[in-house]
Amino acid sequence: MDVKTLKAAVRDQFSAMEKAAADLEAVEPDADEAGSDELVAAFNDAERAHQTAVEKLERAEKLESARGALPVVPAEETVEVPEARIQVGKSELVYRSDFQGPSFFRDALDATKGNSAAGERLAAHNKQIGEERALSSSDTAGGEFIPPAWLLDQYVAFARASRPVANAVNRLPLPAGTDSINLPAVTTGTTTGAQADGGNVGSLSSDAVTATVTASVITIAGQQDLSRQAFERSAAAGTGLEQVLGADLAADYAKQIDIQVLRGSGSSGQALGLVNVSSPNTVSYTTSSPVVAGSSTAADNLYPKIGNAIQQIHTNRFLPPTAIIMHPRRFAWMMSASDTQGRPLVVPVAQATNTIGLLERVGSENVVGSIQGVPVIVDANIATNTGASTNQDTIIVTRLEDQWLWEDTPKVRVFEEVLSNTGQIRIQLFAYAAFTGSRYAKATSLITGTGLVTPTF
Repeated sequence: MDVKTLKAAVRDQFSAMEKAAADLEAVEPDADEAGSDELVAAFNDAERAHQTAVEKLERAEKLESARGALPVVPAEETVEVPEARIQVGKSELVYRSDFQGPSFFRDALDATKGNSAAGERLAAHNKQIGEERALSSSDTAGGEFIPPAWLLDQYVAFARASRPVANAVNRLPLPAGTDSINLPAVTTGTTTGAQADGGNVGSLSSDAVTATVTASVITIAGQQDLSRQAFERSAAAGTGLEQVLGADLAADYAKQIDIQVLRGSGSSGQALGLVNVSSPNTVSYTTSSPVVAGSSTAADNLYPKIGNAIQQIHTNRFLPPTAIIMHPRRFAWMMSASDTQGRPLVVPVAQATNTIGLLERVGSENVVGSIQGVPVIVDANIATNTGASTNQDTIIVTRLEDQWLWEDTPKVRVFEEVLSNTGQIRIQLFAYAAFTGSRYAKATSLITGTGLVTPTF
């Protein structure tokens, strides 16, 4: 049973316990003793059922947390935005995903105008949700509020790519009070050697050389203006248009953080993404007749290029890669390839012959299979307009543990003064993050070239 279902069961059991308690409290002092005993027994049964539900939920959450700690997010757990966990206790969430009850955005606006009730609800919500976030929200200050968890991970109105690679790299809370993260690095190590009897040790050794790896803190932000009529009347009707638009902003934030990890330029306020790291391993796949495998012309075959990219990480990083990242169109092209007998080269089940890859899951994002024993992540945020012909994509082979992403929880602000002349409301979402793939540049191999033009099926 999944965590969401178990949380619902905990809420239901708690409601049943509350009802049993209310029935017991309503008993008159001179009521029949047998009837009172039945109510006590009913309360005890409800309390035990609630405790059992809580224990099941706690076990499921521990399992989910352990799975999330794996180097690559399990295939069935595609996460679209920063992970958010909700503590189920003795009270319902302040802001509900069915848009019933108070509106988060309306309260965010009313709190700026001194509405104490709205401020109290926001404070209770921030305490309720913020303490359970997987990421730190230390940068939160007055007038900025943590969006509800369901706003970030459930409702997406517009189809867009998510953040499979950003979820798979090493994720850390963003430290407060800094615009950059500096990591000391040893760029040249010391040396030793075999000493002859009485030989000079100094001639055998050399000193280490150090440097600094810097990751700048970037801001990802967006906003949506909404007419006051739509803001107020949709909330009154229970449709919550502002909630839908806020969720859409959050979904695009997820896409943008993934783009920064993959291909941020390192300038103009962007992070330095994996494809732009200085001095990675490189593999050139240059051919006008690309095939997955089987061509008598060695340069035409992609499969050995992937092997070359993998071995360069083994050779230069001295640890194995943990992911092959490619665009969905590239993996689909590989799945469509067959040998001279018409047998597919990427198959659902390992075979004795001709298998170059395994298809383990049909998916548009996240882990879908493996090649040469390395998990394959497909990610639609990989650019498909690179190279001289502007129609190439890049295959990234990397060690995910060496790629570090510091991320703060996205925050929301609501304004009305800036658009007061038209009566509009502005919803703004922003978050801070930093990324580096430069701790070990040789932990990444990039496969590029004319063999990766738009595939033909």
